[in-house]
Amino acid sequence: MKRIIRLLLLAAAFGFLGGCAGASEAQPPTIRYGQDVSEHGMIISDSRFAAAALPERGEAILFDDIGELLKYRQDHPQNYRALYVNDYIEKAWLRAEDARYLESPQLRSPMGWGLAAFVDEAAARRVQGEFGGAILTWADLLARDWPGQPPGP
Repeated sequence: MKRIIRLLLLAAAFGFLGGCAGASEAQPPTIRYGQDVSEHGMIISDSRFAAAALPERGEAILFDDIGELLKYRQDHPQNYRALYVNDYIEKAWLRAEDARYLESPQLRSPMGWGLAAFVDEAAARRVQGEFGGAILTWADLLARDWPGQPPGP
């Protein structure tokens, strides 16, 4: 009987610890489009290009363009709990490192960086057929130097 009670207590402890681990997992922010302001003072209005950084401490940092997130991350090297981008088609949050990206001057992103995120390469290729450009990974984007301004037309 004591052994059963010990096993039940042990199982309950593991269940509690497992629940605590899940509770601390980073969650993407909620953006009120047309109301919330980006890190650069712009109203975030186009969910296809929204991005966010969750620093180790503090509130989420919001961006209206994926290029702005990349520039910010370059200028503020620190640990982030998570980095999020919005899927161009589904307009849903993706972890930045899990997305595939299309870079094209034909993509009219809010700040002119011409980057869009997709859930997978197949989705990126479908949109590439319309806009041209290159398909990239997060590692490809991180390997670049991000200038102070987006590339010109």
